[in-house]
Amino acid sequence: MARLRAVSEKIDNLAGTLPKPLDPQLAHFLQRKSYDKALEFLNGRQD
Repeated sequence: MARLRAVSEKIDNLAGTLPKPLDPQLAHFLQRKSYDKALEFLNGRQD
């Protein structure tokens, strides 16, 4: 569980360094911790 928490915190920190403005949909995925959806969005496979 500690490892999962550490990885989640690292993702949050990295998300904070993304260039602004951030796409609203990507921001939503990151805020909700929907990392699979965020990755799909970044890979261009979003519906």
